[in-house]
Amino acid sequence: MPQGLRAGSPPLRAARILVIKLYGLGNMVLFTPALRALRQAYPGAELTLLVDTDLALDAAAGLDLYDRSFVVPLHRFDDSLVARFRTHCYDIVIVSYPMVEERVARFAGLLRGRYKACHAFDRCQTALFEHHPPIDLARHEVLMNLDLLGPLGIAVTEPRLWFAVDGASREYAESVPGNVVRKQRGLNVVYAIGSSRAQQLKRWPAQRYRDVCDRLWRRYGATSVFLGTGDEEKEIGALIATLRGPAVNLAGKTTLHQAGAVIARAGLFIGGDTGLMHVAAAVGTPVVAIFGPTIERKNGPWCLRHRTVTAGVPCRPCYRFRIDCTHRPAYECFSAIRADDIIRVAGELIDESSR
Repeated sequence: MPQGLRAGSPPLRAARILVIKLYGLGNMVLFTPALRALRQAYPGAELTLLVDTDLALDAAAGLDLYDRSFVVPLHRFDDSLVARFRTHCYDIVIVSYPMVEERVARFAGLLRGRYKACHAFDRCQTALFEHHPPIDLARHEVLMNLDLLGPLGIAVTEPRLWFAVDGASREYAESVPGNVVRKQRGLNVVYAIGSSRAQQLKRWPAQRYRDVCDRLWRRYGATSVFLGTGDEEKEIGALIATLRGPAVNLAGKTTLHQAGAVIARAGLFIGGDTGLMHVAAAVGTPVVAIFGPTIERKNGPWCLRHRTVTAGVPCRPCYRFRIDCTHRPAYECFSAIRADDIIRVAGELIDESSR
């Protein structure tokens, strides 16, 4: 029997399954326990994965969790897409969490299927689904996704995240660049200081990382390895120029799976509420996650070796990372977090790993 999956046959036979997964890298990684559970419960079914970004599809690559895939931008979820997919009769239609797009709920609700599940974010739209569990912001996203599978008799006892690191990506991580990313007299610490363009206000100020890098170098001989997009390359380069210890700028220089391989070789990952933070949790690297306006109980690292760092300001969490903060001083949920806070928990994780 597949590891973590309870005994018992699902009560619904299924030959065709459609899974709709919105948003980016992190949300896809957090959905992999549920997607894997579906695959294991229905090994003979054709599983189609419908996503809205190439990055989300890339996050699931190499895991053998689906048979067919489609990438459809959010604005294309219209009547023509409904007509296209209604030609298929799916036994199961799953709309994963988080999903707050009315047009996507309508699309999924109008498809032909014997079992359709979506979280209850809108009373009118959820009437189109057989199962609509409530949204509980105190419950982790991994568990909320698994809630969608409950009526199918699928229960995962020990859910874990999944992310594939292929051999070529491992070779890249072992030799990048000029074999700088290696254990020298200490360890490698990977930093992801940014977030997606739409969520820039989810990030701890970049210059705050300077003190963290220097202090971990002095204490542990740590090499600082920075990952990110090409848009961050210049900013990270300017930060590295101020560091005293060794550092590598890989922003814009890796594929997603090469980045995952670099993280897998590291002794520690430090970053905000980003997709790469969830990749780090999936590959088993200890994580220090810095949370500002978002909810660590819902989106924190899903792994054993981690620490989350937050500021004790009364207005968080608020999810105002796409609009101006109304708190004064603005974004105190980040500005109140000091390098000392990061160093303390980073040291705990490093010391635990060395025992």
